Amino acid sequence: MNNNTDTQFAGDISESTGSLNKTGSGELTLSGITGWTGETTLQTGTLTLDGSTGGGQLVSNITGASGSSLS
Repeated sequence: MNNNTDTQFAGDISESTGSLNKTGSGELTLSGITGWTGETTLQTGTLTLDGSTGGGQLVSNITGASGSSLS
């Protein structure tokens, strides 16, 4: 996901061996079910997990580069 503007995704990402590579200076907010088990890599920007509706929980390994953030 390359996003230089703030983006919100409320849909579910069902169980999968896929991965997420977050690039771009914007914030990516995930509020749906996040069921992938592949790697999650934060290159730049912010990945926000919004659990207020029951989603936003990672089950994968997370690697963050300097200058990226997870909230």
